[in-house]
Amino acid sequence: MPVLSQAGFLRGNVEYVEELSKKFLFPADLTNYGINHVGCIDILDGEILAPLEDKRYAGENYLNPMLATFDPETFAYTGTHALLPRDEDQDNGVPWVAADAAHGVVYTSKYSPERLNIFPIATLWSGTPVREQLQLSRRIRDVQAGKVLDGHLYVISEEEVKVIDLTDGAVFDVHLGGYLPRPENPDYFYEWEHEGLAFFHGEKGSFLHLTAVRSLGGPDIIYPIPTGVVVFDFKISSK
Repeated sequence: MPVLSQAGFLRGNVEYVEELSKKFLFPADLTNYGINHVGCIDILDGEILAPLEDKRYAGENYLNPMLATFDPETFAYTGTHALLPRDEDQDNGVPWVAADAAHGVVYTSKYSPERLNIFPIATLWSGTPVREQLQLSRRIRDVQAGKVLDGHLYVISEEEVKVIDLTDGAVFDVHLGGYLPRPENPDYFYEWEHEGLAFFHGEKGSFLHLTAVRSLGGPDIIYPIPTGVVVFDFKISSK
């Protein structure tokens, strides 16, 4: 199971026991664009499909939204990348990508989209990717990850999961309740950031697997301190 970090990949099992990690994976033809950050990945045609960003610390950010492919066994860059159109619908990076190989498309969006960007896979590596769009029924804030299942796109937004009907763009809420653990001491708090999601399929149905990074804050802590990765599973359909 490949899992991303901000500047590389690691692979582990569902318990997050690490098997392989590789950081600073960007070769010169990517760093020439200022690429230094990986969004939420997917798998396409047996390769890692990664959204890449040039997140700068001075000057204008996110000038070169990009998708690229990497070998899932070695994490080596395959040499294949695509620059995406940069406009008001993709102007703050590429925080996630979702592949729908059955329908021959991949989906992306900006961080808080009103529309999904849809790229036919057949044009993706042509040098001039063709973009289609799907208007959403409402704007979704802070999308970090997305995956496709059965004609729907599941995305993480803030501390909620949203479901998008890919036929008409209708957005639905999935309310999970208080599933994020909180510290017992009321003087402290956790700051959570969702980082990814994936589907697991089995005899008892399909399960959506969420990951979140936890940071601890409190009266004596100026900056949050990362304390771990937490995993949640919930069943979404029956077979």
